[in-house]
Amino acid sequence: MRKTKKALWIVLVIFAVLISIIVLYFHVINPVVIDQTRLTIESFATKAINKSVNEISINQDLYSQLINLTHKDDGSLAFIQIKSYEANKICNDIVVSTEAKINDRSSNVTINAGVFSGVPILSGIGQNINLHFNQVGTVNCKFVSKFVSAGINQNIHRLYVEVNTKIGVAFPFHTEIVEVGQQVLLCENIIIGNIPNTYLQSTELDSLLNLVPS
Repeated sequence: MRKTKKALWIVLVIFAVLISIIVLYFHVINPVVIDQTRLTIESFATKAINKSVNEISINQDLYSQLINLTHKDDGSLAFIQIKSYEANKICNDIVVSTEAKINDRSSNVTINAGVFSGVPILSGIGQNINLHFNQVGTVNCKFVSKFVSAGINQNIHRLYVEVNTKIGVAFPFHTEIVEVGQQVLLCENIIIGNIPNTYLQSTELDSLLNLVPS
């Protein structure tokens, strides 16, 4: 009888320990790991985007490579032509470069052991723990066009690239999707003369493609 009770208590203790471990993992450890991993991914993805755009745009007159401007005799803007081949090539170069930088990044996150206590005052106490995660991501890019008034009969035409990344991170029993978007100025040019409302109301580069205002 005593052996039966003892065995039952052992089973109950083991069961209680397992439940405690499961609760600790899903309610304390897992949220901390996910939050820290998300911050790490957002940080290096943003840096990868900015660095890729800077590498593409440095020492290049991208505006003249991307856009042809035609003016009327009175100086007003008559025609904007987007060089689609060059635009697609630049966008593809940014995507390829960003993907390479993200994939080359070590898939590790460092978390201080004290963070797992859930007590903010203990977050800086204890050894650093290096955790590895599996990641797979996609990158897409598009151009955004904006006109900004720069004075009488003068407007600044700015071209931005909007790069969005979606990175999937695999954890035990859970997959987290981290989305990072960054809009970076690619090039700009001062346009002298009136700008038709057709252009001023356009933001996407595709909406300006070979557009002639009436």
